[in-house]
Amino acid sequence: MGDIYSILGFRRDLPQDVALLGSINDQVIHSTFEKNIRRLNNIADAHLGGIPHKTDPIVLKSLVSKIKNDANTGGKSTWSSSELRTLAYNLSEFHDNEKLYYYAIALLEKNWSDRFFRGLNNYLMSHWNIIPKKMFQDATKLLQHHLEEYKGDSNRLLEQKKNIDFFIEGGPTRLGQLAKARNVKLQEAPKLIGYSPSSLTMDYFSDTILSFYKSQEILEKLDELRTLLINSSHTRRTKMLLVVRLIKMADKDTEAKQTIVSKVSSAILGGDVTKAYVWDPFIGATEEEINRIEYAQQRVNLWLVKKTINVFFERCVQDPERKLFWLRYVPNITRFKIYGSSLVRANLVMDSRVRDNLGDVFSQTNQSSKETSALVLWIKDKVFVEFSDVGALYVYNSNNPYILRYLNRRQIDRVEDLKMPTRFVGNERIQPLGQLIEILDSYYDSYHLNDEGKLDHRGEWSYRLTKYMEKKMDIHIRAMGNRIIL
Repeated sequence: MGDIYSILGFRRDLPQDVALLGSINDQVIHSTFEKNIRRLNNIADAHLGGIPHKTDPIVLKSLVSKIKNDANTGGKSTWSSSELRTLAYNLSEFHDNEKLYYYAIALLEKNWSDRFFRGLNNYLMSHWNIIPKKMFQDATKLLQHHLEEYKGDSNRLLEQKKNIDFFIEGGPTRLGQLAKARNVKLQEAPKLIGYSPSSLTMDYFSDTILSFYKSQEILEKLDELRTLLINSSHTRRTKMLLVVRLIKMADKDTEAKQTIVSKVSSAILGGDVTKAYVWDPFIGATEEEINRIEYAQQRVNLWLVKKTINVFFERCVQDPERKLFWLRYVPNITRFKIYGSSLVRANLVMDSRVRDNLGDVFSQTNQSSKETSALVLWIKDKVFVEFSDVGALYVYNSNNPYILRYLNRRQIDRVEDLKMPTRFVGNERIQPLGQLIEILDSYYDSYHLNDEGKLDHRGEWSYRLTKYMEKKMDIHIRAMGNRIIL
């Protein structure tokens, strides 16, 4: 590495030639300083662990090959300090081969030099949460042992030696708690263990960030989280687990807060949280973390279903009874869609609750001014179709060829196509739907439940449909008055 003069791009004798300074263009000086100071900062960050190390691919391939050959031939190779230093940086190359990993660890132990600290630290800090558990224990044990034995004068290593408990399992969490207790800003937390603020994006600090933001206060920190995580290089693990926590807390809050959290979460994860692909687990996710991710995804989808049902029965048809009924079954709805004309779409766009997701929840018919619309709900092996006119509910088996013919299309001609009539399609006679619930006596005590059919919204329809859900579909809903228990 060059000295400070060569890094900044100045001659050693330049400060002595003060008379020459006046003739140098100020803008050029400023630009040169800015460029080279950035270089100095990058060098400092690299020394403090702020930048993940990158080894030349050819050098790395050769090193891995040598490790394999040496392990298979009983350790006959000779190793330079430079090779072993590179090995310390790249232990992750052996995560899929325990034999080679432990051989590499033993090689570092046998030939230890303080020059290996930087590489071993960088490896651990960059891969903290994705190192297999036994390998993690061996690597941290190696670091801990040589920190305890360290007798040098490096300020950073002496600081690390003093705070050695932060470099074992659970250390990142304790660091976040310490920063919180001391009222240290999150961005300054790495300094507590001798690292630069820019290292906060490294994998080690994922749990530091998670422990810094306590669950009960996380909704109050939305703007702070937005600034910290959106368009940042923080790990996917950090972003996803913070979003999971946000959703868990917002689930107990208002619909308005849930809408805001959905938008912020989508921005943090870089995709619409109502889409399945956004929720692919991060590398190294534990079974418990995967369960939490899946639960958060379910809750976000539940929020959208609830909003869609609310909007449909408030804007397309004013029917609080039907709205309340279907809100009880939100956890059981696996898919949903609104069908209607461009006029219906224009009406729905006016509602901020579904505006951003309208492209996913709305299918426009070829009619331009028809006001009739339909809400289609998939529950288990049934498709329930509610229409904006009072009329009747239509229930189909999800594999019914007639309804599939329309639901599988990108666009249908009319909302009425979702009502199965008596008609011919080619030579095929399609029978109309009968009654979903056939009353067998005048006292309504005896009835027959059909797999498919229509149910008029008259009389005790909601009571009868509840019984249908219980007896035919094995779905049981608990409710207290008008309060729905989800």
